[in-house]
Amino acid sequence: MPCDDITETLNLQLDGHERLSGYRLAKRTCGRAVGQESLLAAELAGRDARAILDMNVEDFVADKNLVDEVETFLTLKHFFAVKAGLRVFLGIESGAAGE
Repeated sequence: MPCDDITETLNLQLDGHERLSGYRLAKRTCGRAVGQESLLAAELAGRDARAILDMNVEDFVADKNLVDEVETFLTLKHFFAVKAGLRVFLGIESGAAGE
């Protein structure tokens, strides 16, 4: 039976010029961590927040040679979570439930 205890926390770190310096996406289910917390940090670090928002998902994953569904899912999960967090940080969205 699947666990209903799921927690996700996103921490974004930006420098004074609104460039991403790091992030951590922690997902826990049934008390256990799921996946690497900073999966895309090396690729996204140093990029301007608005440039990350402008990135196309197909272009971003095209050269990654993702080999299985789990790796693809986690990559997309991190990519979209960072973008969602940046939209809130920049005031584009409120971060309310459902956004």
